[in-house]
Amino acid sequence: MAKILTGIVVSDKMTNTVVVDVQRKFQHPRFKKIVNIHKKFKVHAEDGSVKVGDVVRIQETKPISKDKHFILLAKGAENFSGKASAKEAPAKAQKEEVKEAAVAVEAPAAETKKTAAAKTTKKVPAKTVTKKKVTSSKK
Repeated sequence: MAKILTGIVVSDKMTNTVVVDVQRKFQHPRFKKIVNIHKKFKVHAEDGSVKVGDVVRIQETKPISKDKHFILLAKGAENFSGKASAKEAPAKAQKEEVKEAAVAVEAPAAETKKTAAAKTTKKVPAKTVTKKKVTSSKK
């Protein structure tokens, strides 16, 4: 049984080849935290119909070249029942915009705290180290 994965096209600059970024989520066995893992695969796509940003489905196959061992199955989120769908994309974009706006609001406050801390710290002069001359006691 060959692996079938879903990912986003990251690069389409090569001839008959695209680079697909596949994201995998799993729970860490020890820390029980959800971990995101990204892996890039080179995929054989002869038709050249896929562009950067497209959601695609890929299947493992025999090695086509040194790095290329996947083929393109389907293009677009509507062709399969993957995690990404056309309905979820606008909602995700809105959530990201809200997060960016929140970060933009918090950033000036953080900068003022840093500048206030820098003003309150006193500058301590550095200690000067003098070398002692060593004279030999041999005669």
